[in-house]
Order: sequence, then C-alpha cells, then structure tokens
Amino acid sequence: PPDSPSGAYTLVIESDGQRTERTVRVQPNERILTRRTADSELARTFETVPDVALNFMDFRPESDLLLALYRVVADPAALFPEPGAGDIFSGMSTLLAPVSTWIAQTGPDGALTQPLLEHLPIEPGEEIAGDYVLLACYADDCAPTPTVRLTANNSVRSIEWPAIFSAVFTVGETPPPTLFRMASPLELAIVDPAQDGSVAVIEGELLFHASAADPDVGDFNGAGIELVDFSIVDSRGVQVVTDSDDQPPYCAFGSGQSCDPWPFAPNDYRWPGGAPIINGLHTLRVIAYTPDGRSASLETTVDIRLPQPAEAAASPLLADTGPLAVAVAYLEAIDQGVESGDFHPAYNFLSPDYQARRPYENFAAGFATTRAVEVNQVELLALDPDAGRARVDAVVTAIDEVDGQEERTVYEIDWRLIRVDGQWRLDSAKVGER
Repeated sequence: PPDSPSGAYTLVIESDGQRTERTVRVQPNERILTRRTADSELARTFETVPDVALNFMDFRPESDLLLALYRVVADPAALFPEPGAGDIFSGMSTLLAPVSTWIAQTGPDGALTQPLLEHLPIEPGEEIAGDYVLLACYADDCAPTPTVRLTANNSVRSIEWPAIFSAVFTVGETPPPTLFRMASPLELAIVDPAQDGSVAVIEGELLFHASAADPDVGDFNGAGIELVDFSIVDSRGVQVVTDSDDQPPYCAFGSGQSCDPWPFAPNDYRWPGGAPIINGLHTLRVIAYTPDGRSASLETTVDIRLPQPAEAAASPLLADTGPLAVAVAYLEAIDQGVESGDFHPAYNFLSPDYQARRPYENFAAGFATTRAVEVNQVELLALDPDAGRARVDAVVTAIDEVDGQEERTVYEIDWRLIRVDGQWRLDSAKVGER
C-alpha cells in the first residue's frame, strides 16, 4: 500500500516445499497522500473540499516545506482575472491556475497532516469542483517558481522544481472539462510465462513475452511505447539476461511477428549472453518506456528446473550437447547425496578411468563433513564434439561442519570431460581454494 512505512520487509516465497526468504529494505521516500477527513482512508476523489486531508510521509524531520496548490482549468483568467496573483506563480503554464501557497513544517517523524480547507480560499458553503495539483519542495532547496512542461497531447512531461513531490486529486462529482490532465499510467503485462498468482515451473525452455501500451495514445499493444527492456536475475542474484525490443509483440529473445522460446538443451544450458542456466528461483523483470520519458515496470518469479541427475545421465540429447548440464547435474547429485548419504548418482557421472583412480568408498568419504554445496558459477570453457572432449569450470561453496562449527569454503574446479559410449563423463578435476 502507498502508505506503508519505510523499513525492512521480509519477502517469503514457497514452492513445492521449498522456502526462500529475502529481506527487502524500503528506503524513506517522500510521499504526499490524500485521505478522507472522516475516516483517514486513502482516496483520490472527494465530494467536497472539507473532505480532503493532506498527509505528508517520510520527509526530513522538522523541515520547512514550500507548498503550491493549483487547480486545473482551461482558462486561468476565469478563476484569477487579475494577472500576477502571487509572485511564486509567475511563469507557470497557463493551464494551471494558482490557488494557494504556504509553508508547512514536518514533525519529528517527518510526517504532517493538514486539512485542505485551511489553504483553499473559499467562502463557507462554496465549492470549486475540479482537478487539483499540489506541489511540494524543501523550502531551503527549491527555487520560488516551479515550471510544468507538457507533451503534445497536454499530458505532464516534467515539473521543473528541485526535489519535487506531488499529489493529484479531484473535488466534486462532475469536475468541469479541462485541457490539462496528468498522464495515465502505462498498461504493462507479462504475457508469458502465464500469470496465475503462482510461481511458474520452467522446464526445457523459457518464453518471456510482454505487452505494453500508453492508454493516452491507444488501447492496442505498442501504442505510444518506444522501448521495452527485459532482464532475468538468477537464484544467485546475478543478472544473466538483458534484452530490448522496440516493436510488438515484445519478446526477450529476439523480435519479430511472434515470440520464440529460449530452449535450454540445444543451447548447452546457457543464456544468450553465455551465462550458465542454473536451477532455482529466477526474477523476470520488464520495463516499458514512452518517447516522453515515462516508464512502468513489472516483474515475476519463475522456478527453473533442469533435468535431474538420473535423467541427465540417460538422456541422449544431454549426452550429445550437454557437458555443462552434466557438470551441473553432478553438483546437484552431490548436494542430494549430502542429505541422503547416497553418493552413487553423483559417482555415476565419473568416467570409468576416474572411478578406477578413486573407488566409491574414498569418493564418498570426501564428503563426510559436508552439510551442503552451493553452486556459484558453472561455465563451459572448451568443447570439441568431434574428439568428444570438453572443459568446464565451476565455482562452488562447500558448507562443512568441523568440531561443531560451520565452515564455508569456496572452491574453483577445473573439470575435463570425455564422451563415453555417447554420454559425457567427468574424467579429471583440478580443485583449488579461492
């Protein structure tokens, strides 16, 4: 809600028994809210002026604010026939009629609530229906004259006033028509993955597709939109995909008349920029921009699940194109073995020569104190399909329990893989601490 206090929030995501918590810190952000005086409920439309209360939140404590109230009219002279109705309003757009200006001081908590009636010069029982714009600025920071610049369709493009904060509200059931209006919010939606309120599970391929429109221009996809940016952040917090599209339909992976998914296995389990595709929760974010600089953003969370170790070992597709996927599956099998005590699924990813050099008992004993394995990075360094050889680099964090204490060690592993009977196998490894 817009009146939520700033501070630390905990975001909890649960899916199929897995729970992830993230701390989100909301920094103090100056806000002007309008409330009903009767019940303090947030509102943007009011029947009468006495119904309006102005609520200032998260401003600097005990600071002076310079406030300027305007009524939106087609002809300001109808409201203020005398020119220069206050020096602070000189040079303003002719579509905004100055109503009042005053200085207010915030409290020790940076908040303040004032009835609008105190600052709207009307007689008892009188009403001036219409749209109102309230501008605020720290008195010691701002110039005396705010300047409003409009777009070609008379929407607000910018308000030139340092540290500007604003609120827009309406008084009266049927405000008079005006030439001036605040620009409507952009309409932005993530079309794929489908949004049904749950975390989508992605296996095999990802389709990332959005629609965007400026309702002030039209109600069709692409109306008034200059550019749409896409990004994907993986479960480690690493941004692995960035892309842009300037024509609908808006797609993360290329552009054209239709959106194509990004298949995992044929691309050796790598994103378009080369970053490895890993398991876990991923954040998909989209931002739409208009030619006049306005924007809207939206994000969703998906759960990417790569083939399990047994599937990876048996899959001819992975055997042909997936040394990277096999390395990832091996690390997942190690992590599962730590929980179950059975390291055979991981051991099966080793080549016969590697197994001969390291019997299973010695292999399993190497994880006696390990409690978890976190995959930080997996990267394909070299691939020679004809010779059946590949090289994969990985950075992992091993969490061990030693003498009752948790120890975290970051290792870099340089693997050599070979193809054995049509399937990729780990043949050797050089391991070093980072």
